[in-house]
Amino acid sequence: MSEIVDPNEYLPHLIVWSTFNIFAACSIAVLLVVTLISQRRDANRFLINLEVIFILTSATGSILVWTGHALDSHPPYALCLFNASIGMANVPLMGGSALAIVLKVWGSVMIACHLRGQRIVRWIIWKPFLLVLPYVSGLPLFIAGLIVFSIFVGAAFVVGILSLLSTFSAIIPDVVLSSCAVAVFFTFASAKPIIHFVFGCRHIENSVTRRSPSPKPYAASAPADVPQELLAFSLNGSVTTASVDQSVWQVKAVETPNGEDGREDRSSGYFREGANALG
Repeated sequence: MSEIVDPNEYLPHLIVWSTFNIFAACSIAVLLVVTLISQRRDANRFLINLEVIFILTSATGSILVWTGHALDSHPPYALCLFNASIGMANVPLMGGSALAIVLKVWGSVMIACHLRGQRIVRWIIWKPFLLVLPYVSGLPLFIAGLIVFSIFVGAAFVVGILSLLSTFSAIIPDVVLSSCAVAVFFTFASAKPIIHFVFGCRHIENSVTRRSPSPKPYAASAPADVPQELLAFSLNGSVTTASVDQSVWQVKAVETPNGEDGREDRSSGYFREGANALG
């Protein structure tokens, strides 16, 4: 007959385990409130869903502490049954919520790059599907846990009591690694450019697509005797200092008072006027 484990002998382990879970649940709850207050109607549903699931998994991880039965040698059977079943569902819940975020980012990039298969991509990143995905992943395991542990009462009792001890060797590195990963993710996801580009919290109208009225062509209003060399420097029918270098005009504006026929060359006047306008 197996010996009954006294939880008081493992009080340091219980304190460490409960501290990680309670701190995670409380801190993410504060983050959820800040997200709702700051973004209001623009709050992203996928990010809120992820935060709610992390709060749920962190709070249920220390359900014995919340209910005051952490140091009991014989906790209530219903509590042990729930603790064992929710422990099986927590992993797919967190995995499904993270997968939903990854699929949303991937689908947004695929659509933005105008790649093939956009119809399938749009179906994959369908909002109701991504929101329900974590719960569809975790609910079957939770129900299976209820059925299995209800049949095997002894297994439910052992899992409810010894779950704090059997996995403690892997608790510390897993929790530290998970906490760092979650912190990095929230830092990345909370950045304003990422939220605007990926999640579409705000629709920024692109002013570049607006067509401004085209200026009146310079060639249409120029006299008939304007040299073609001068019109060649015109950009979209107008001379601008950003598109035409002033030095080029100065080189072209060479004074030639007399042409081959002895009359004044009118082209030098036009070039000189253009150089003065740019100056």
